[in-house]
Amino acid sequence: MKYSNETSLIGKAANSLDIKGAIIGKTLDFIIQFINNRVNEKNGKIYF
Repeated sequence: MKYSNETSLIGKAANSLDIKGAIIGKTLDFIIQFINNRVNEKNGKIYF
């Protein structure tokens, strides 16, 4: 019983890390895209 309990705790920790990693990744993607858009606007070029 103890072993399965520890495994589920490890699983929960890994799960929350995955979620945090996904959120951080999405945020970074958004910031990079935003910066690229600003740079492209300054250059008078718009990329879709």
